[in-house]
Amino acid sequence: YKFYAVYPVCDISADKSATIAVGAAAQEQDGASAGHIAALDPLYGYTESTPEAVSIPMKHTAVVMKLDIKNLTDNANLVIKQVKVKAPSGVMIAGPCSVDIEQGVVAPTSEAANSIVLSIDGAQSVSSGSTFTAWVAAAPFTIARGGSLLFTIVDAENNEYDVIKSFPDGRNFESGKILSATLEIKEEAAATTIVSF
Repeated sequence: YKFYAVYPVCDISADKSATIAVGAAAQEQDGASAGHIAALDPLYGYTESTPEAVSIPMKHTAVVMKLDIKNLTDNANLVIKQVKVKAPSGVMIAGPCSVDIEQGVVAPTSEAANSIVLSIDGAQSVSSGSTFTAWVAAAPFTIARGGSLLFTIVDAENNEYDVIKSFPDGRNFESGKILSATLEIKEEAAATTIVSF
């Protein structure tokens, strides 16, 4: 027998695929908690077994970005209100995805979005030199050679700080990975770059 599963529950089509939302164009984080990620990272699984002993190993669908935002400004009371992630036009990073459960392929549909806005609820002041961690769940995606991701940090006074990560050789962002980067906020530059991801 073959068994297929999706969590949270949804319909599985005759071709053993399902359409589920991975990540979201609008996400909300409570303080420094990463708890919201679980609801944005559906699970799926497949196994061949006898009906008497069914155990289905489950896989993650989302790419999780751990963004350590470092305050290098003179503002000792910086409060981060939003973190925006924008991919190049046509690169879908959040929303409906088609999941081939047996083959293990997760692919965003054309209805997905190429940007994510994470709102921080109840964030504390980030003193100068300190770091605040934002967590973003995205659908798996690929940045082509020479492409980039734009991160925009918005503070409580609506000041925006852009951080750009370029990928000269391109990059695949795969399901089930936690990727971390440090985003440095500086007053003297409109945009800074991420050294590594």
